[in-house]
Amino acid sequence: DAPTERRSAVHVHAPFTGFFHITYPDGVQHILVKAITPIDDHRCRLLQVSLRSDSEDDRPAADIVAFNARVADEDREIMETMPAEFPVGRHELVHIATDRLSLGYRTLLADITAGKWKPSPPSPVHLRT
Repeated sequence: DAPTERRSAVHVHAPFTGFFHITYPDGVQHILVKAITPIDDHRCRLLQVSLRSDSEDDRPAADIVAFNARVADEDREIMETMPAEFPVGRHELVHIATDRLSLGYRTLLADITAGKWKPSPPSPVHLRT
């Protein structure tokens, strides 16, 4: 398979929610909302909502689901090889450019576990009636 080209913007909201906005070269927008809830020290539950600007005629949903499943399987394979006591500190591993998101998230987790992180108040929601 040829690599999939895209631009991504990621926003992580502590402790366990991420918003991923992906733009493909043809202008298609893909938004993923991921929320992770720890179950215990070894398992978590992931909820993912996917929104896209294309139609079923443009790209069949089955193709999108299959692509996302391949990506998730690759991620799962990597995660399952990690030691249970994976270091979260910034200086405990060597990083490359593609590690920006995981590095930022590990920094956030380190701040949370050290008691340095405080939740910010939610933004007000304005509704038009």
